Amino acid sequence: MNSSDDGFNCADGDGSGGWNPGGPGGPGGGSSGDYLLDINGGYIWMNANGDGLDSNGNIDISGGVIIVNGPTSDGNGAIDHGDGPANYIKISGGLLVAAGSSGMAEAPGTTSTQNSVLVYLSASQQAEKLFVIKNSAGEELVVFAPAKSYRSVVFSSPDFSNGQYSIYLGGSSSGNETDGLYEGGVYTPGTQYTTFSVSSVTTKVGQGGGHP
Repeated sequence: MNSSDDGFNCADGDGSGGWNPGGPGGPGGGSSGDYLLDINGGYIWMNANGDGLDSNGNIDISGGVIIVNGPTSDGNGAIDHGDGPANYIKISGGLLVAAGSSGMAEAPGTTSTQNSVLVYLSASQQAEKLFVIKNSAGEELVVFAPAKSYRSVVFSSPDFSNGQYSIYLGGSSSGNETDGLYEGGVYTPGTQYTTFSVSSVTTKVGQGGGHP
């Protein structure tokens, strides 16, 4: 999916529920409600100029493979839920990799049962520059080349357990590439960006973002 605005937008479509074809800041752009974007399987790849996965209520992910090349503008985010205090992003299964800007970046919350991490990078990275997470054994959990420039990445996988991890930027991979994701092969490291630990379902590395 290539989208000139939001990739998926879950709203009532009448202009008051947050459906906003004119871009951010239009009618109802910050509303919330009883809307649910429910992804429970399948394969999704998107390149979105606006929000990637956008719900004016909740987002529930329980399966599938979801690859989001999100916005470069800080007025949008790769994942965006409603503004209500009870609205949430929940992940309980599947593979999620979502790269985009950092100003409105969001991650799955504490209602999730599968670990996720939201990484805010200190500077924008060029398109197709590899983003890599390694575990303490040196194994790559994700090797991803976003389709356009990015300053944040959300990652979640059933293999993402509690423990210590390292983030690398750049380098190269001899693995098989599909939609920016590399599998197998050998990763030749670029620059180690930082290390972090995971001890709960939601981890944030760095600072930025819109919703708490």
